[in-house]
Amino acid sequence: MPPPPIRTTSTASKPGSVAPSSLKPGTTSGKVGQAVGTCIPQGGHRISRMGNGASSSAHVTIDGETYDMAKLKVLIPDLQKQVADKTMRISQMNSELVEKDRQLKERDEDIKRLKAEVDKLKSVLELKVTDAALPGRPDILSTITEDSQFLGVPSDNRTKRQGVSAESPSSNQNAIELKHVDKDFRSKQLIKDAVLDNDFLKNLDSTQIREIVDCMYEKAVKKGNFIIKEGEPGQHVYVAADGEFEVQKEDKVLGKMHTGRAFGELAILYNCTRTASVKAITDVKVWVLDRQMFQAIMMKTGLQRREENIRFLKSVSMLRDLPSDKLAKVADVLEIDFFHEGEFIIREGCTGDTFFLINKGEVKVTQTVVGHNEPQEIRKLKRGDIFGEKALLGEDRRTASCIAQPPGVECLTIDRESFNQLIGDINELRNKDYGDKARGAQRLSQLTPGFSSTTVDRWFQVLPLFFNVCCFWGVFVC
Repeated sequence: MPPPPIRTTSTASKPGSVAPSSLKPGTTSGKVGQAVGTCIPQGGHRISRMGNGASSSAHVTIDGETYDMAKLKVLIPDLQKQVADKTMRISQMNSELVEKDRQLKERDEDIKRLKAEVDKLKSVLELKVTDAALPGRPDILSTITEDSQFLGVPSDNRTKRQGVSAESPSSNQNAIELKHVDKDFRSKQLIKDAVLDNDFLKNLDSTQIREIVDCMYEKAVKKGNFIIKEGEPGQHVYVAADGEFEVQKEDKVLGKMHTGRAFGELAILYNCTRTASVKAITDVKVWVLDRQMFQAIMMKTGLQRREENIRFLKSVSMLRDLPSDKLAKVADVLEIDFFHEGEFIIREGCTGDTFFLINKGEVKVTQTVVGHNEPQEIRKLKRGDIFGEKALLGEDRRTASCIAQPPGVECLTIDRESFNQLIGDINELRNKDYGDKARGAQRLSQLTPGFSSTTVDRWFQVLPLFFNVCCFWGVFVC
């Protein structure tokens, strides 16, 4: 909106003076110094200038009030600082809004995914609950609800890679040799994509997925035959490789299934009978993994990952002196999380419930510092470095932002509860000084508290006038 019109005042011209209206744009009069009149600076605002040749002053009238130009000039630096501070705050609030919007979208995706998992688990439990249930025992299915309290996600709002809850493997699973089957690249990619697209299998870590891809073998099924049949015990998980498939439940066709889909995973994960049937409606090919081989992969990769985590924890300076039993407990609760290049792992000012250890890659740390409009880079972190503990040790909000650098970052993470139980009492962690105070770190809550946005809006309307005034008086080069 343009600034309000400015009413100017003038006195009668002395004899011989040049009337301002007779001056063409870009020209001056030799007698202007002796005249009292008006001048039209850049922007079309009229400013009154009065003087007798020895001294001069100027006034502007805004909404019926007259202001002294000299006093307005004194206010400009302070107003510029206030505007800069408010601009910084607005930028930070916009960043927070973007982050909250991202978190809401992730929450919606998590709710959708969890509802799908609940539906699958209900199907499994329907087969587990028999008619011989004890009288008076509550229906187990009625205890599974979709209330929000069961659908919560971590405050960092990021899906973690975690172990799949499968049946307990027998003691001799570790002795089974993993047999790899040669495949071309296209087949390996097909199996990998199918696993990552499956609600239950996608949470396996990369090592487990790689072993599943390598150990699956090919099987041909003739048209009209069932690959799996509802109600029968399941011993295999499949990936549709070629041909057309039909899904049936209670002798009703539910639809067709395309290639590149994994199916049959519930039976090997939860040791239950098949919840639906899959029939070949053409000659088909599938990739197959036996239950015994699946359990061997889980056992072997789980033990390998645990040992790798313990070795990694011993390389972290703040954790290497922990007793072996505590290191093992920490290794058991670690989760793997990957962040792409440029992705914010944590954002300054946001709440946090996760502690991070860098396993691979590099992280840039930025922080809001007094005297700077934009967050400043304060350090780089690499493998073995830790971050995120401040928000778990007393400060509820993140004190800096951490951003993944190329080509990406793999972190081992610990949630707040496990952190406080296992390593939250380490003095070196509690007393670590990152130099925030010496650097002049500015907490978001300290930025221009109580500063009225209405005041800033009002001054934004007047600033064009101030700029024109400064140009008129030669403060700025226009």
